[in-house]
Amino acid sequence: AERRQNLEKEQKDWEDMMRNPGEREDKEAKDRRERTMGRLRAEIEEDNKKREERAKEMLGQLPELPKDSASSLEKALEEARADVKRLRKMRREGRGLGEVSEDADLTFMNPEDRLAAEDAGKTQSSKPKGSAARA
Repeated sequence: AERRQNLEKEQKDWEDMMRNPGEREDKEAKDRRERTMGRLRAEIEEDNKKREERAKEMLGQLPELPKDSASSLEKALEEARADVKRLRKMRREGRGLGEVSEDADLTFMNPEDRLAAEDAGKTQSSKPKGSAARA
């Protein structure tokens, strides 16, 4: 009975192959692709888990990961703005690198920065600036 079922299945497969010659190969190729993609996805997930574990061990906590490129760009912009503000404040107080001059910062990110720079320029305009003012 089993031999007869195998023969019938073989006959059916042969008939299907004769009706649609490339279908079996296409199906086998699709199955191979699906298996390969599944294996690759599993490997990627495993690598990501290992990276997270290493980062957790090194930092003591899991770092804040950006959800998408837009949010990571926004975060980088905010950090850069904060850094620029910190440097400008240091320069106004005379603790930064170089001296504050009226044409030092030609671009301003926010109108508040422009007002702060103008206020700082008014308070420091009485101080000598550079070697030309000393001579």
